[in-house]
Amino acid sequence: MQLVTADAHPRLVAAIGAALPRATWQRCRSHYLRALLTKMPKSAQPHVATQVRTILDQADAAAVHTQFDRVVAALPE
Repeated sequence: MQLVTADAHPRLVAAIGAALPRATWQRCRSHYLRALLTKMPKSAQPHVATQVRTILDQADAAAVHTQFDRVVAALPE
């Protein structure tokens, strides 16, 4: 096992580390997006979700960083 994708519950992350010490843990995109959207006003959630998905859909790390910068720069202050 090389990669485990799961929610960010601290005990779950610790258990993954203990049971699979060589595996990398990655937060589940669905749970990440859901948690992020709870910080947004309801009216902004569809737009923010669409923008975040453009970040997550990138093919490699460099493209993710570039798209992240674009999305953050376009957000209102």
